[in-house]
Amino acid sequence: ADAADSVRSLPLASAESVTTKPGEGVVWLGDSAQGARLAMDLGSTVVLVGGSEVGSHMFAGRAGSDAAKAMWLSAAPGIDQMPTGFVEAYRSLAGAAPGPQAVLAYDAANLLLDAIELAAANGAAPDRSAVQQALLKLG
Repeated sequence: ADAADSVRSLPLASAESVTTKPGEGVVWLGDSAQGARLAMDLGSTVVLVGGSEVGSHMFAGRAGSDAAKAMWLSAAPGIDQMPTGFVEAYRSLAGAAPGPQAVLAYDAANLLLDAIELAAANGAAPDRSAVQQALLKLG
């Protein structure tokens, strides 16, 4: 059979009615809560592959032992690739290990703070437009 014959597309609204056969896989690109429900419903003979939501603490907490068979893909580094100091500081502040987007969120927040500082460099309170221009300068 042609590989295209074995690929099915289902609308997000039908996640609760996904039916599979042993050995099949399901790609989930929705939120972590419904993804966890889907992981539990699929059983151990079906692989669930998803985005960073499937790598989140919420997914793991809700899916329980069914989270172990799920795989996820992300542009973000895994916890073993994050700087040790960052992981320790995050654990200290949040009480849990950083999720898959933590480093990217940290970088984005710092970029925004730098842009606000740059936009306020002339002594005036920065407005949205000034911050946007500063973000463009910072790249």
